[in-house]
Amino acid sequence: MKNKVKSFTVSLLCVSFILCMFTTMPTSALTFSATTGSVKVKCGSYSHTFSAKNYGNNFSRALSTALTTAGKKATSSQKAYVKISKGNYALDRCIYIYSNTTLNATGSTFRYPLNFLKNGYNNSASSAKGYSGSENITVVGGVWDMNVAYSNANSTNPRVTHSTFRFGHCRNIKVKDCVFINNYNCHDIELGAVDNAVITNCIFKNDRDVNKLYTEGGKEAVQIDSAISGAFPYFPSYDYTPSKNITIKNNKFVNKFRGVGSHHAVIGNTYDNISVHNNTFDNIAGFSVYAVYWTNSKIYNNTFKDVGSGIDIRSMISGEMVNLRNFNNLSYRSSDYVTKTYSNYVYGNNIQVRTKDNTCTVPFGIRCSGAVFKQYDSYSKMKAGKYSIYNINIGFNKNNTKKPNIISGNLTYGITLYYGGNCNIKYNEIDLSNSTVNTPYGIVVKGSINTNVAENNIKNSNKDYATGVYVGSVETDYPSTNTQITGNTISNLAYGGISINDSCDTKITDNTVDISKYGVKIRGTVNTDINKNNISNCSQYGIYECYGSTNYNITSNSINSIFAPIFVNDINDQFPLEEKSASIMNNTLSCPADVTPISILNANLSAEIFGNIRSDGQYAVTGIKGEKGMKYTYLLKDMSMTSVNLTKDNDMITLDWKNVDDINNYRINRTIFGNDTDSIGQGEINSFEDTDFGKYIKYSDISYSVAPYISSLNIKVLGSPTVITIPQI
Repeated sequence: MKNKVKSFTVSLLCVSFILCMFTTMPTSALTFSATTGSVKVKCGSYSHTFSAKNYGNNFSRALSTALTTAGKKATSSQKAYVKISKGNYALDRCIYIYSNTTLNATGSTFRYPLNFLKNGYNNSASSAKGYSGSENITVVGGVWDMNVAYSNANSTNPRVTHSTFRFGHCRNIKVKDCVFINNYNCHDIELGAVDNAVITNCIFKNDRDVNKLYTEGGKEAVQIDSAISGAFPYFPSYDYTPSKNITIKNNKFVNKFRGVGSHHAVIGNTYDNISVHNNTFDNIAGFSVYAVYWTNSKIYNNTFKDVGSGIDIRSMISGEMVNLRNFNNLSYRSSDYVTKTYSNYVYGNNIQVRTKDNTCTVPFGIRCSGAVFKQYDSYSKMKAGKYSIYNINIGFNKNNTKKPNIISGNLTYGITLYYGGNCNIKYNEIDLSNSTVNTPYGIVVKGSINTNVAENNIKNSNKDYATGVYVGSVETDYPSTNTQITGNTISNLAYGGISINDSCDTKITDNTVDISKYGVKIRGTVNTDINKNNISNCSQYGIYECYGSTNYNITSNSINSIFAPIFVNDINDQFPLEEKSASIMNNTLSCPADVTPISILNANLSAEIFGNIRSDGQYAVTGIKGEKGMKYTYLLKDMSMTSVNLTKDNDMITLDWKNVDDINNYRINRTIFGNDTDSIGQGEINSFEDTDFGKYIKYSDISYSVAPYISSLNIKVLGSPTVITIPQI
């Protein structure tokens, strides 16, 4: 019975220990000693155990001496191995580890409120340049608990902020199987001027007071940095060397402010070849991955659960960049210093933004942004101008293999691109059903050039202004140009499928939009092609030009809507006297019988309108209405069908033109109060053109339409014995 009780007691203690490790203060119930324990060093034939009792009963001195000894004996061909005996240790100093050394702390827990561990420079140098300070350092295992006491925080003794591990001016660093807990407002691992580091199978947990950090701010668990005095202090020399070739994989980030990131950089010295993959981010208050000035990098196959926002990629940030170049005599843009030759990839991530208690101002799944400096930035020494972010590829890998990011939660944006260049957003799955904001967007592109948005699936929001894909400008100074929107599926969004504002050279092709208010909406655009899209179940208009667009083509679309499948309304155009051009051709349109399929209102428009068919196989009615003095030119090839059958239904006049080989011309008279006026228009039957549309309209509320819907006009087909008078509607 005693053995059973003893066994139960031991098991209970083990369970209690495990549970304790993964609470907010996992080591609070443990007993820590600064006077016991030992450290064994082995390097080639050398082997020695450093016991705390031989160093004044001070374990920190024993560990420090052991690592110094290992560093002196180790070489690149003969590594030193340092093993700490299992125990719980209260340290009283920062410990330095040197080149060619592996420290194994498996089974031990450490407590210290300041920097635990730093790499020491070779040959006891006080500073190092580049990556020359030390190399080939590995840390394995251990629970590293900063455990900053609450009593440290008051008006006279604020809480200290220190990184747990710091590595600088070194190469070939490995940290694996470690647990980092209870840091306060600083980094668990900081990498400054490091070439080739691998952080794997670690747990980063519990920023102290993480709930307050939601509003007060905090820092990344793993910081990737450069040798800048203000950003990476106490690690001279400050020669602006960036970190590069960094891999962060198979780690867990729990209850942290941010997971992985950079937010300082040197212009021209990018963080190159950073890989963040197969990690789990859980309950992250801010951005989970914050990638500023990364090139040739990959963020993939990570799981983000209950995070403030997912992945934030930026070219630069005003006030946090250092510019070493003298630009006084140079005219430049960011393409000179944010290289266009490398590509960054973001794929295979599952991102769930938290649905409540989120203090991120604009929660997003993935955000990519360049920067605009409106004036000279004295800190960064950057001239005013646009600094784009280039070659971001979202949703596929380097081999162009489909690897969608799956994004959901309380989103304002699923994926956003600001000031981008040559970027691709493909194959992603975005679910807006849990968004609580009134204007959620699936994909947003602003102020960007050469953007490809293709084969994404965006769905589910009953919010008033939920939109699938939005393309626009930033403050009208930076329109989006040359945007391809192809093969996307957008469904069940209350407002719009695709919306284009103040943009140039946009192609919208082969998209499927189902159940929305508008299928495609354009405003203030130049050179927009809307081609071969399948738009269905629109509660208002299928394709809606709401004002100010020119040179747009609406061709070969299939559209089903409650109101006009194609509606052009320039009534709010800021430049009403400016003539615009368009073509509306070969569309298949479906709407209720009493709805005009194509409606054009107050548009100063030169247009080709022909070949549009209702779903019943008849030519689609085109209704045109404007004010006196507006200028129109229309080429209506449907008028080549010259024999007219007149029908009238609900005051709508429909003319069905049949081919008659010997009739080639037309004449138009206007009818006012039942009396014909003189002839006011004539010409060949396949061309209707006039630059003074005002003479056809006596009152602004009188509609005018041609082929095959005509009102308020008298048309005589020359050579035919029949004169058809169309009454005013």
